[in-house]
Amino acid sequence: MPIKESARILSSCPNLLVPGACSPVSCTTSCSCIGPKRVHRGRPTSLPNRGALSSKLNHASARCYASVSGPPPSKRSSGAAAGYTWPTSLHPTPYEILAHPRDTQYSKALFYELVKIYHPDRNPAAAHSSIPHSVRLERYRLVVAANEILSDSAKRRAYDLYGAGWDGNRTLQNLYREADRSWRSKPGNASRNATWEDWERWRHERDGEKPPQTPLFMSNELFVVVLCSFVVVGSFAQARRASNSTLNVIEMRDQKHAAISDSIQQRQNDQASLNRQERVESFLRQRDSWKLVSSRDRGPEPPP
Repeated sequence: MPIKESARILSSCPNLLVPGACSPVSCTTSCSCIGPKRVHRGRPTSLPNRGALSSKLNHASARCYASVSGPPPSKRSSGAAAGYTWPTSLHPTPYEILAHPRDTQYSKALFYELVKIYHPDRNPAAAHSSIPHSVRLERYRLVVAANEILSDSAKRRAYDLYGAGWDGNRTLQNLYREADRSWRSKPGNASRNATWEDWERWRHERDGEKPPQTPLFMSNELFVVVLCSFVVVGSFAQARRASNSTLNVIEMRDQKHAAISDSIQQRQNDQASLNRQERVESFLRQRDSWKLVSSRDRGPEPPP
């Protein structure tokens, strides 16, 4: 019957409009079915004849494949980095690098986009490949340093008040140059070693080994011999001096003893030839002379 054939055509071809539907049903396959016919409500639709239906049925029974039509979707541009340009100042601040106002809350959206642009591992054929690698590396370092300051409230406050934590004017070349200069200025560095003697001396100083002692004026053995010689000569001189002093003392004692002996002997000889009266008178003279000598030594006696 014509009604059954019409139902079979409608079920096999989804591009037909169903009466009373609000929108046409789209077909995702590459086959082309019967074109949609706009049907108005309340109006009767005329069904196609049997020949047309059978030809369209045969065309609908053909195998269809899925295909993509239309141009490929373009890469969506980043909204955070759109219109961003690197600061033109010689020493940009963290706020200038991340295009962030000072009195607003920090957002990392631009930071993420700049990291994707200036990261050292980025493909050289990327959009910003015209920038030299050294410049990209330096900008990447500044971007990371600026993010560390702005993302930390304490560091951000310290930077706002005192400018602490920001070395934007120190490039990598300057850092390497300062490190090399500081290494060369340190005591005991190996930058001035030219010969193997310099290297040996440097290794001894580094390992704490003292160089072997070398004689300045004479060897230690010769110095000991000279010192012992001085000691022996000095000891001998002191012994000679002591012996001479002892001999002099003994000689002086013997001379004094001989003088006393001679005086006694002389007195005895003088007394032997005198009689008793002469001996008494000699005694009295000696007594008076002793009394006179003793009185002179004591001084004049006071008057009674």
